Amino acid sequence: MNRRILLLVICILIKNMQILFAQTLNHYYGNIHSHSSYSDGNKDSAMSLITTPIQDFLYAKQSLHTDFYGICEHNHASAGMQSPYYYTKGLEDADSATIDG
Repeated sequence: MNRRILLLVICILIKNMQILFAQTLNHYYGNIHSHSSYSDGNKDSAMSLITTPIQDFLYAKQSLHTDFYGICEHNHASAGMQSPYYYTKGLEDADSATIDG
């Protein structure tokens, strides 16, 4: 009988230790592969009026459902990139939309 009680106490202690030292996970939501109108994205821009990367970043920020957002523009004309200027402008937009922390 004492052996069973000791075993039960040990099991309870082990379970409590697992709960006490359990790792907490944080879940983040976002998109790491989107495109703006600078290459071949924003197909719904006629309705949304969102075309540029900075508009995309602001939309994601204001949605309250997006923790991170990345735009991966195509870097060649055959995939829709109209000018190297847009690639550089997209990088500037990403820098200005980035919030540290």
